[in-house]
Amino acid sequence: MMWTLLLLGQGTSSAPEPAPQMRLAVLPLEQGAGSQEYLGLGVGLSGMLVSDLAGVQGLSLVERAQLDSVLAELELAEGSFLDPKTVALVGKGVGAETLLLGSYSVVEQTFLLDARVVQVSTGEVILAQAAQGEISDFVSVEKELVVGLVEGLELELSAGNRRALYSSAPTESFGAFSAYGAGLAQEAAGDLEAAKRAYQEALRADPGFEQAQQALAGLKQAMAAYTQARGIQYDTAYRQMNEGVLLATEGLDPKALAQKDLAAFVLRLAALENEGQDCKRAEEMRSYLESQDYKVEVPLREFRVSDALDTQLETLQAQWSFVAYSEDGGGPPVAQRDPERALKSFGSSEEFLLGTGTGGWADFHSTAYRDPNSGYLSSVQRCMSPQDALAELDRLRAEMKSRGVLAPTDEDPGLGDQLEGLWLIWAAQLQGSSKELARRSERLLNRVRLVNPGKASPYEAELESWALELLEEVVFEAERRDQATATLYGQTDAEGLAFMQALAARDPSRVALQSLNCARFEQAATGARSQWVQYQEEAAQEDHTWMLIHLMRGNTAYAPMKDLGCLVGEPARYGSLDDVLKLLRGVEAHNSVRKGQSEDCREALGDLGRDLKTVDQNREGWPEETVGQMTAVWMGTYHQLRAEGCLAD
Repeated sequence: MMWTLLLLGQGTSSAPEPAPQMRLAVLPLEQGAGSQEYLGLGVGLSGMLVSDLAGVQGLSLVERAQLDSVLAELELAEGSFLDPKTVALVGKGVGAETLLLGSYSVVEQTFLLDARVVQVSTGEVILAQAAQGEISDFVSVEKELVVGLVEGLELELSAGNRRALYSSAPTESFGAFSAYGAGLAQEAAGDLEAAKRAYQEALRADPGFEQAQQALAGLKQAMAAYTQARGIQYDTAYRQMNEGVLLATEGLDPKALAQKDLAAFVLRLAALENEGQDCKRAEEMRSYLESQDYKVEVPLREFRVSDALDTQLETLQAQWSFVAYSEDGGGPPVAQRDPERALKSFGSSEEFLLGTGTGGWADFHSTAYRDPNSGYLSSVQRCMSPQDALAELDRLRAEMKSRGVLAPTDEDPGLGDQLEGLWLIWAAQLQGSSKELARRSERLLNRVRLVNPGKASPYEAELESWALELLEEVVFEAERRDQATATLYGQTDAEGLAFMQALAARDPSRVALQSLNCARFEQAATGARSQWVQYQEEAAQEDHTWMLIHLMRGNTAYAPMKDLGCLVGEPARYGSLDDVLKLLRGVEAHNSVRKGQSEDCREALGDLGRDLKTVDQNREGWPEETVGQMTAVWMGTYHQLRAEGCLAD
């Protein structure tokens, strides 16, 4: 019976009483010397101190949320002076017997921290501690301060806790940490857009900064919830306005449009654009274009339409209460422009197709790089697949050429040149280098190249200059698409995106990171997560150029992981460091390089040979972990050379 009582904890026990815990609240550090760019760093530093002190025996730390609530209730901002009375109020509010106060200073390249522990009941400073060092080594400065505080309070820091203390840091980049601190301060002040930019800056400096990733994700959720709550009522009313315009103009026939109905048609196109009905909008604009025999020309007067048409437009806008979307409402960018913008598109075929520009040329670059505008081709881009959009460009150009609409003006490149330029840009972005792209680029260059520059007209000189700049962009876009294709290694863009998501999530059904060879790619998973977040941001803005860049960056691990058997269901082609080194030695020995390779490639291959000799000299005695890590590193080197076009196919 006694044994039963003891096992149940109901008998006499000789177990020692647990040691008393000192309950400590760590307040945000105040800003000392240093520029304003480091304002807000105190919140981030206090978070580091809390994380590092959490494992100290004898300490019980106040949770950050509880402390923030009390500080807000007392209306204390970061850096507020705390007198003994205020110290007592804060301590009582969070149930702490001691508070840790302090400051940070940045003087040129020196980083200084000081801290003091205050007894709540008396306001007495029971410990003061300081540390300093190079700004680039700010993590070590913070660790030194923590050790000094622990020893000064006569607390115990076990060997395991000490190892954990020195092996953990949110980031080694002071720039990233500083931006993160600024984001925390701006978020607390309610400037969410500024906080978002600061967190993004922190991640650009250190893509693996997990606290910044979490802060950005949480901020986006908060912003989305706020925007949704703020905009639901407004958005509903705005949608009803657009739908009202579409209902009122439903019977308009773009192929038989009377002059008196042109203003109504203009507002209809604006409403379709606002609602994202791009296929319907493109269809109706194409019908109108055909009805005008591909020559659109409503008389303009100083960049405005005739008074009569302008008056009709204003009358209908007032009748239908048709206004631009407010930026505060969160609507699409194209809807935030004055509806009258669509009327200017009817001034010429060029503006009807490419959108309303601000100068002599229509908005060629806006259309080329897929920025939304009021032109027909902008709706084509968003309605059709990229391949179908290319075909539509060629069809459109052929139709207009047959009707003599593509003749150049005396001042600007003709519409035919701009349509051909669009085809080249879009083809380069979609397909990369190809014989067709090279043929058409050369044909454009031959047509505009000046045979006798001294006798060329201003138009001819300007056209050549425009074409040369255009072709530089075509080459750039084609090379970027080629590199993306090489990085994806046979995957489609959609498959590459799926891989990036799986790696970012460490999805065990897609990626296997347990083996020594594959453990190295844990770091790649962090990078993929950052690229995935940034890809989504660019997708929301329809910035296809940066979407492609983030897709490329997020897939750099795909080929080495596949070859090493780190993808579920994909057998390893190279199972050991010896296999990989043999592959690389074969590259070096057989001079398996692409003809006409760049200087960068020659330099990289030269470095490869020297590095292989270094491996041979130092490999003896490497532990298994190092062998596994180097296997992944060298496999990545091989595929990087391939992706950059340095190796023969």
